[in-house]
Amino acid sequence: NDDTDVTTDAFPGEYDLSKTKFPLHYECKGRQMYYDEADCELLTKAQYEDLSDERKSDCESTYDVVQQNNLQEITVKSIAVFQAIMKAYLKAVIKELPKGPMKKALKTHAKGCMSGADVKTFYGFVKKNFDNISFYAVDPGLGMQGKCAVVVADLTDWEAPTYYFC
Repeated sequence: NDDTDVTTDAFPGEYDLSKTKFPLHYECKGRQMYYDEADCELLTKAQYEDLSDERKSDCESTYDVVQQNNLQEITVKSIAVFQAIMKAYLKAVIKELPKGPMKKALKTHAKGCMSGADVKTFYGFVKKNFDNISFYAVDPGLGMQGKCAVVVADLTDWEAPTYYFC
């Protein structure tokens, strides 16, 4: 049984939670790509540019992280909605975890995920950059209820956004 983490090979980023920008979140860089619906494959910008105009009409701009994790964008209309989603999600995770270091770490850092104006907290970061943030979930309905993880994408650099997984 090979326990090698292939995610770190596919997506450059910081996966050691003790070294990430925000506690409880690992982060990775994505790349803008194009999804070719006719051939069901991801294309780089160069590959897309080489296509004929007719073939380009079969393509849609996307990101590698979104496609390879089967994420769907969800509409979070305000920071208050994001806060409610995070509260519900973290409360459910804390309830399921057995007593131990993981549960203690989650409780210790949960407030920074759900409140605080300081941009050093995840909530403060999302609030300050809300206009450049997109939200994704594997299941949008469950994501909006806080019943599955919501991935936060900082699209300040839209060609290479940073994705935060909680």
